[in-house]
Amino acid sequence: MLGYSSPPSGSEVRHGHWKPYAWQNATTMGHMGFGKDIAGGMTAHCDNLTIEFVQTDRFDCWTSDGQLGPKLGPSPPSLMTLLTNGVPSVGGCDDLAGKTVIDVGGWAPAADGLGYVTNKSSNMPYSDGIAVVVGPKNDGCRVHLRAHVQTEQKGHAINGLNTYLKKTFAVSTVIAVGFPRESGFTWIVDLVLAVQSHHIHCPLAMAQKLALLLALQVLTASAAVTSLTFGQDIDYPPYASKNATSGELTGFGVELVKAMNTHCSATLNITVVETRWSNCWSSAGGGTLGALLDNGTLDACMTYTHTQGIRNDFADFSWGILDVNKAAGLLTLLENGMPKLDGHSDLNGKTIVDVGGWAPTADGLDFVTNKCLNQKYSSNYTLVVGNGNDEAMTMLRNGTADAMFVYADQAKNYQCDGSMVAAWDCTLWQGFGTEYAYVQTGQFGYVVNGTTLALSKKGSGVPEAINSCLAEVMATEAYYDACVKYDLVDSCYANSFFPSSGIVIHEYNKETDEHSGDCSSGYCPCPSTSTQTAQTSLATGLSIKVLAGATLSFLVALLL
Repeated sequence: MLGYSSPPSGSEVRHGHWKPYAWQNATTMGHMGFGKDIAGGMTAHCDNLTIEFVQTDRFDCWTSDGQLGPKLGPSPPSLMTLLTNGVPSVGGCDDLAGKTVIDVGGWAPAADGLGYVTNKSSNMPYSDGIAVVVGPKNDGCRVHLRAHVQTEQKGHAINGLNTYLKKTFAVSTVIAVGFPRESGFTWIVDLVLAVQSHHIHCPLAMAQKLALLLALQVLTASAAVTSLTFGQDIDYPPYASKNATSGELTGFGVELVKAMNTHCSATLNITVVETRWSNCWSSAGGGTLGALLDNGTLDACMTYTHTQGIRNDFADFSWGILDVNKAAGLLTLLENGMPKLDGHSDLNGKTIVDVGGWAPTADGLDFVTNKCLNQKYSSNYTLVVGNGNDEAMTMLRNGTADAMFVYADQAKNYQCDGSMVAAWDCTLWQGFGTEYAYVQTGQFGYVVNGTTLALSKKGSGVPEAINSCLAEVMATEAYYDACVKYDLVDSCYANSFFPSSGIVIHEYNKETDEHSGDCSSGYCPCPSTSTQTAQTSLATGLSIKVLAGATLSFLVALLL
């Protein structure tokens, strides 16, 4: 019986229409339901399996007194004997002492089954003095059946099939099929021990395997595909953006989701929608979940950085999707090609603007070090927050802030080329390397696990739902292709499809003391200590000469 479930104690046994599991279309009169669709799919998929459908009353499968119905096996075994003038050769009260009993080889009940059943007339076990022989098959016994003298002998069985499946798989819904077997049996000697049967299609062992297979298939299918909705904004290339021509959401995150939907189509489906970052994470009150992530409209938001600090109080993160953690840096304005605030500054007395709602978060400066001095910054700085990247850049340009604490690749990625929808002010970000530049990069201390696929509400279970599929995809060529497409090869986890050498490291992934040249690339090197020493020596030498000259003049005056 397809779609049968185990009802709670005292509930009615269902029969007739039972949507969506088993019902009949009122127009076509065709059989419908979840069970039929699963079994039909199995018939189409498995060349060695054919499942036929027949309509039957539910009481043919399970009775109201809690027993297997007459059309669903296995039925209890019986004792059969020959009749003489309508009288059985062995009576129902016989304890079988000195008798010979034949068992059907390869079928349940097994040859030792008599040791577990009782005589239903005397309610006593059978004698030990029984000779049991085994026939090769049902027909191999070759005698006409005349009557059953014992029935309902269930002691040989531990569990009925429904109970077995339910206990084995710990589920309430169990799929089973009717076990039509051979009727008109012919057996001989004194008695035959056999399973009462009704139809002929398949032996019991095969039927049990079929039912088990069906149960496994239903368990797999009924573990419904996990459907999730992920949100992303469009102002974070190459991680989250929108194609200027097609209007489609693009970015490294979307690319990985597409690969996951293909690779794990049987268990996972993720829909990506456009939203504002503030619906995911807000800088309000020092940092909190955005409204749509908090109320469940969005299951997760993509390509967020797993940072130290406050985000961990409200959010869970999936596994990282980039091997190189997302570096932070300090941007400052340039004057005649030189930074107004250089790499040796410990920020004492300075004003720093952070990008509200974005990583690195406002508390991130406490976790990073100055890469030129290899020490923490002074705590005597003023931190202000801009509402997004454009406002923070405006505050840097108008002098409200001396430096901007931001991703080390943000300015590079905000150089507009017309290939994507620019959800930021392109003009504001012009002049990278001529009007402004990074004086600190490679600041990873604020990060726990870099760029992740999903930031979700704490306790939502989203990471657990996607991590295994994500890990599988990250071992494929599709992951490598996405890394190439979005110029992130030096940041990605290298799998077997990556080249073993020749990968170019971007400037934004280098620490400040690894940069060379000037600031024209947008990434200033640490100030030269040799230049400072020379300047200091020159100034000291000049002071000595001036002092010597003055002393000499004083002595000459005295002599005169």
